[in-house]
Amino acid sequence: MACPRLMEDLELVVAPSDAPSFVPKDGILATPAGCFNVPQVTKPDATVINPESDYIVTPGGKRLRSLVHNIPHGTVLDGQDFKLRNVTPSGDLIREFGTIKPHAEGTPLMPQNVALPPVGPQKLASSATMHEKAAPVPAFGNGWITNSAWTNNTGTPISYFATTWRVPPAPIGRSNQVVFLFSGIQNATMIFQPVLQWNWDGGKTWAVSSWYADSKTGTSFHSTPVTVHAGDTLVGVMSLTGSNGSNFNYLCEFQGITGSQLPITNVPELTWCCQTLECYGITSAMSYPVTFRTPMKNINIKCGSVTPSISWAINNGVTDCGQHTVVVSNSADSGEVDLCYGTVADATLSAVTWAPGRLDIFGLGTDDQMYHKSWEGNWGPSISGYDALGGKFNSPPCAVAWGPQRLDIFGLGTDNAMYHKWWDGNWGPSTDAWVCVLFPIATSFRRQFFEAENGFNSISKVLY
Repeated sequence: MACPRLMEDLELVVAPSDAPSFVPKDGILATPAGCFNVPQVTKPDATVINPESDYIVTPGGKRLRSLVHNIPHGTVLDGQDFKLRNVTPSGDLIREFGTIKPHAEGTPLMPQNVALPPVGPQKLASSATMHEKAAPVPAFGNGWITNSAWTNNTGTPISYFATTWRVPPAPIGRSNQVVFLFSGIQNATMIFQPVLQWNWDGGKTWAVSSWYADSKTGTSFHSTPVTVHAGDTLVGVMSLTGSNGSNFNYLCEFQGITGSQLPITNVPELTWCCQTLECYGITSAMSYPVTFRTPMKNINIKCGSVTPSISWAINNGVTDCGQHTVVVSNSADSGEVDLCYGTVADATLSAVTWAPGRLDIFGLGTDDQMYHKSWEGNWGPSISGYDALGGKFNSPPCAVAWGPQRLDIFGLGTDNAMYHKWWDGNWGPSTDAWVCVLFPIATSFRRQFFEAENGFNSISKVLY
């Protein structure tokens, strides 16, 4: 039977388990089983309403799939006169994508033009897409969550921009969220970026690809995604391969990963650099990778053959669970910017004592290895030296002493497992080895503490 009349012409209707739709009067039909059929129709301005399956979340936000294009390995994306074409290395045409409209100069494309999900049902311009006119309120912030930025004002184009980072553990909370981690260079119209992506297009895996993207209404291009795994080391590189007047040629790739290359030619100069955490569909802190941070390391920027003086500016756009960026080093040849998913544990060192006049201090080095220093009338192994204890960790250590000549040290590895080392006159199980005592940690905690029960020769683990 037909539903009651909604309006004389068209009405915006949200049916159970369906996208919002404009429908004609009596257009929603109920079946005997209690289901509803919502026909796809045309809006008054003759614009076809696209179903949700026609959209995809990409770097830069949600856009129509028809605007997202894969550039096959071994071919080139050319942008002569803002007319985008896929061509062979010799210039033979493969496919045309049309002309992009350049944005006004003076402001980087992102994050101002990120396509954020709407904040709830609201009346917008008639040109807005239906998923913009009505959508559920997101539980957490979306878009560029936190990032650092540097503008090249040297007068010499950026010729090289490399960053090293490690694939973090997968999120425990699975809410169809999409997570992007990348370095990038942009101008007012497009952004070029080697991207590590979680659950892009519903994959529920980590993958890498290179992107050349416009804002939400524009076309975007990417190399074929290549699957990677937690703990893998990535080196994302963007390099200038040539120029002719105002036309520049660049290559984006992940070093050593075949198929990740995306060459672009005859495009405007790229001047704004960034290190970015960008996310969509976040519903809780558990939607993020289960680690404190992703360090973006060994940042190397060249302008021509010169290493510029840089200073990263921080933009913490979303802080609903403590997300933030930390500039560890502004060095342009070995810099580091940490993208943090929450509030990092207060302490970065752990110090304990097991006897009067005795101190033992533990901390992580810039190589994520555990280091140790002791005091017993003098600093050991020396005033400036540390003992290297091995391991690879993504969180501050925690050390306890429950008796003379006894130490226990714990830390979370880059695989998010908990590791243990002890001292009872010698390092166990060895100087540089660790014992895995919990793998993996499947909770949403952000800090860990250990309590020593003196006199009971035991340690109880407290996680929250």
